[in-house]
Amino acid sequence: MSTTERIAVAHLNREEQEQIEGAHPEIARGAPALVISAPQPILDAFAEFVRHLAWESEKSRQLLELLTEGVGSRVLSQTRIEQLRIQAKAREHFLATYPTLSSAEVAELSGSSARNRAALASRWKQEGKIFAVSDQNLDRYPLFQFGEDGKPLPVMEEILRLFEGENGWTIALWFAASTDWLGGDPPAT
Repeated sequence: MSTTERIAVAHLNREEQEQIEGAHPEIARGAPALVISAPQPILDAFAEFVRHLAWESEKSRQLLELLTEGVGSRVLSQTRIEQLRIQAKAREHFLATYPTLSSAEVAELSGSSARNRAALASRWKQEGKIFAVSDQNLDRYPLFQFGEDGKPLPVMEEILRLFEGENGWTIALWFAASTDWLGGDPPAT
């Protein structure tokens, strides 16, 4: 029997609805409810799908609020919104492709024994030896900028000097972009 053959839709009569409402008080009386009986992988996939829909709905609401907050008749153009969408996808791809470290992980990688686990990464960033990208309001340090000893690669300081004044994402996306100078490979490789 295939997985799809084990899924069926059943409509409950009034007595069955009352039994479910009694067993699950979180379902408001008379409110529509969906009960699923399926193999665990399908239940897991469905739960992930519902979480994604809820996340997307909330993010869409937040974005709409942000786009219309105090703007009156000024709304971002469709072109600008599309540019931002492309930038967001590029950031998502970067984070999925290149490992990053927290400041505590930078300290651990370098063998630092400092009590303040964020101090070393912060100092190196301030000195222009490394850079960070912001992910969910946290600094993340791309791993490719560190040597096997956990210290910043010396070339990083020279490269970052060229990007002075640019934000971490601009730098990160440059490192991830293919270039003819390297035979089509990105500098991060």
